[in-house]
Amino acid sequence: MCVPIYTTKVSKERQMVEKIYTTMHLQISLSMLLLSIFLTSPTLFTTAAQSKPQDLLRSSCVHARYPRLCLRTLSHYPGPANTPLDMARAALRVSLAHTRRTSKFLHTLSKGGAAAMSKRQRSALRDCTEQISDSVDQLRRSLDELQHLRAETFRWQMSNAQTWVSAALTDGDTCLDGFAGNTRPDVKRRVNDVARVTSNALYMINRLGQTQSKPQDLLRSSCVHARYPRLCLRTLSHYPGPANTPLDMARAALRVSLAHTRRTSKFLHTLSKGGAAAMSKRQRSALRDCTEQISDSVDQLRRSLDELQHLRAETFRWQMSNAQTWVSAALTDGDTCLDGFAGNTRPDVKRRVNDVARVTSNALYMINRLGQSRTGKPRPKPRPRPSPGLIVSKN
Repeated sequence: MCVPIYTTKVSKERQMVEKIYTTMHLQISLSMLLLSIFLTSPTLFTTAAQSKPQDLLRSSCVHARYPRLCLRTLSHYPGPANTPLDMARAALRVSLAHTRRTSKFLHTLSKGGAAAMSKRQRSALRDCTEQISDSVDQLRRSLDELQHLRAETFRWQMSNAQTWVSAALTDGDTCLDGFAGNTRPDVKRRVNDVARVTSNALYMINRLGQTQSKPQDLLRSSCVHARYPRLCLRTLSHYPGPANTPLDMARAALRVSLAHTRRTSKFLHTLSKGGAAAMSKRQRSALRDCTEQISDSVDQLRRSLDELQHLRAETFRWQMSNAQTWVSAALTDGDTCLDGFAGNTRPDVKRRVNDVARVTSNALYMINRLGQSRTGKPRPKPRPRPSPGLIVSKN
């Protein structure tokens, strides 16, 4: 029996059509599967959305004082991190949280763990507790300032934030210095931790203020010949505000000196009221004199700063002479203070007064440098001179 030719052709065409439909079905199924994976995978969107903040975090932390700590503490921080302002606020919140925990620890230690310490360690612990508590206030005020930045007061607000964070850093250094190398390991570890995160926070704030390399060059060239160059760099590198001229540097150094002297004056007043009972009659008398002299230094430095704030071309030399005289007198007051104790000075008093003397010595150097610098000196307008053939007056 013979099979018709057309039947064979139809069966072949049917097989081809079925093969095409099968291939199309597989392609559609595979596409739907890939699409469902794409839509249900959160990591794809998370990575894309987070790549920009992560890049900002890495670029922000790479030049911080402690870059690994910066990355570790800020990468887990909740909240927005899309701008340098976000990064500065986050770093400041981290610093505030660490400082609060350390302040709480020190308060607890002062009440329950100070009995086994020596008298000197207990005194250092009390000072340290007060200083870290001050740091909490300063960091909180700084954060509040960054939370309410306004365009018209931006520089002033940034200056406030940088000043307070710098003061918090100084408080940490002063705290550990008070133990004179005999610090409890747990205290030292916690205060150093606060110093590291606060240093990173200050870097973020300075970065937000867009600190330029030119002021840094001026700072290094200004401090290299100061009486205490390392202290000069450390205190002024964290100082807020403009630093583009020798006048800016002199004002900054004078503000640093004034801040240190005010803190020492406050400490001496407190000591005179509560800690003088255990002193000899001669020491109490020396302490009263020292308190008065450091208080005078505060007035002299404040007057000097006011003079530099209102320099005028026509009275420049006279105003500079006033500032130099008052800062020199403040230095003399510090020397007279320590001389009054006749070599029997309390270590905490000696340390603080010597600290004031060092920053004030650097401030005097900056003022003297300003007096010899054309950059910071306002130039009076030249007066017209009569020409040789000009008749000035007749008869």
